[in-house]
Amino acid sequence: MNGFELDDRPAPAVGALKAAQRLGAACIAVLALGFAGAATDSAAASVDEAIVARVIVPISAVARMVEDEKWKPLLDEIVQNAPAAASLGSRWAPQSAGWQKARSALGARYTRNVDAYAKSDHMPRTLQAALADTISTDEAPVYEKALDGPAGSTIIRYQALTAFVATVMSNSPKEPRYGQPGWTERMTALRKIFDERAGAAVPHEDPAQKMDAGKFIGDPIGRKGTQVWLSAVGKSALKIDGVVNLMLFDEQNAIQRELADAVAGTR
Repeated sequence: MNGFELDDRPAPAVGALKAAQRLGAACIAVLALGFAGAATDSAAASVDEAIVARVIVPISAVARMVEDEKWKPLLDEIVQNAPAAASLGSRWAPQSAGWQKARSALGARYTRNVDAYAKSDHMPRTLQAALADTISTDEAPVYEKALDGPAGSTIIRYQALTAFVATVMSNSPKEPRYGQPGWTERMTALRKIFDERAGAAVPHEDPAQKMDAGKFIGDPIGRKGTQVWLSAVGKSALKIDGVVNLMLFDEQNAIQRELADAVAGTR
């Protein structure tokens, strides 16, 4: 089994962003084997705006899923290693009510800060820039038509999956690289996580449209659309990293007070 045989969805691309884009094109091209004049500036802008409107919600959701996958275990570590809990030993554990109180408080701070970022215009601007850099004014109407067509929801689902898996696996040196032992297993696990967490923000695939969606994604414009997703999700995730790191620095005193308060209730 080589990773393309795990299921009949396009295999996500994994690696550093540019490498992920190249791998994404290769993976989707493998899948695809089975399956009017120049626009004015205003018309091109209108098409780009329509594409942004169609995909900004799922792209935002995927960027957040990427960061949740990264930060949730790191937040667990911050709670577990709280200085105030050093004397508690095994009593300070995820099973204890105090630990859960501390984790909930820290998680609420994380959510507030990520929510604030999501409400800004950074992500739409990042997506607009990725579109302008990747898809020409002649190609954009073709991409928009595909997204609005019968296979559109399935195309979005597949591109969202690729962006999630590729970004997670290229964000950490601990992740296996393409072709290394454990790569296929990790990709399979991330696909499952994606399916469990994507929710209503990412359209469901239409089984009747799998072939058409796979064919489009394997075509040149479809591959460029996937590159747009990889760029927008990767850059948005990086920005969220900065937001969370700033939170941990700026709010460190309040965080330590909340941790200490939770520890006090555990003694």
